[in-house]
Amino acid sequence: MSEADVDLGPEIDPRVFDSIDFQKNPFPVYRQLRDHHPIYHDRFHNRWVLSRYWDVDGAFQDNGSYDRAMYKADGPYEFGSRHIFGPNILEYGNSDEHRRLRNIVAGQFVGQKLQDFIPMIHQISEEVMDRFIDASEVELVSQFASQVPIRVISNMLGLPREDEDMFVTWYQHLIAGLGFGGEHLMRGLNARNEMWDYIDPIIKKRSVDPGEDLLSRICTA
Repeated sequence: MSEADVDLGPEIDPRVFDSIDFQKNPFPVYRQLRDHHPIYHDRFHNRWVLSRYWDVDGAFQDNGSYDRAMYKADGPYEFGSRHIFGPNILEYGNSDEHRRLRNIVAGQFVGQKLQDFIPMIHQISEEVMDRFIDASEVELVSQFASQVPIRVISNMLGLPREDEDMFVTWYQHLIAGLGFGGEHLMRGLNARNEMWDYIDPIIKKRSVDPGEDLLSRICTA
């Protein structure tokens, strides 16, 4: 069988990943990737896309062959300069530094420490549901699933509850900027800068006067 006889399926234009349609409903493209391009070389964004479960699982399990790091200590660019989130532990990939930083946070989400947050999680979930409880139709992802985790995390960090709506908006812009180009990228960068301006003074205060919240524990770890 020659290459001409192989059915490669419909061609994927990598610009589709930046489109509004993909942002709203990516699943047809995901199916196309899985069915016809399970290991897709996206030359437009300079990346590889793995779309089948066992390929993704294998890459995550094989730290010797794959590295999620964006940053190299001897690399040509400043740490965080190429990531929508700025400096973050994901850029350390599979390194010892990544594991050290991750363990600072991971311990807060297991055992009794996690149990202590359960009443707060229930309260926030009920508050979010109260916003649409009388509506005849609900879009669960935008109105609930993408709302509750951010509100819970901001509460765990000890940030003001009256600013939760702002945190949710920042998060949505950051995620869109991470996966989409053009105006989404610029909106994400603006959200990142606004978030830094907001949280930097809080970090400085908690570093010298820590409380029991998660942000204080991170600052003093």
